[in-house]
Amino acid sequence: MIYIVEIPHQRPASCWVCADKADFIRRASAAYIRHGDTPDTGGSEQEQFDAWRDYIASDLSGFFVYENEDGAVAGLATDFSRHGGARAAGELYKELVKYGALNDEPEIDNDE
Repeated sequence: MIYIVEIPHQRPASCWVCADKADFIRRASAAYIRHGDTPDTGGSEQEQFDAWRDYIASDLSGFFVYENEDGAVAGLATDFSRHGGARAAGELYKELVKYGALNDEPEIDNDE
């Protein structure tokens, strides 16, 4: 799974999830094609992925793309000390729980 966190300049942060790079490219294209000024989408899948990532990021206050759950979990602790960061971290956390990368239940210490 790829986890994408968007922090707009004036709207609340959001997080969306894609199955893989091809899904990211397809969804980005569908969402942004109406703008008319889209990135060069030629080249390899990685080049298209990078082009769309850079294009989307150019209009946001913050943009984070985690290509796996481990990176997204690590990002929770390090990437969100900024304007809108708390909301962004919360949105990412919800998606990580939803897709099973994190457990939302408190851990119980049975060693007492």
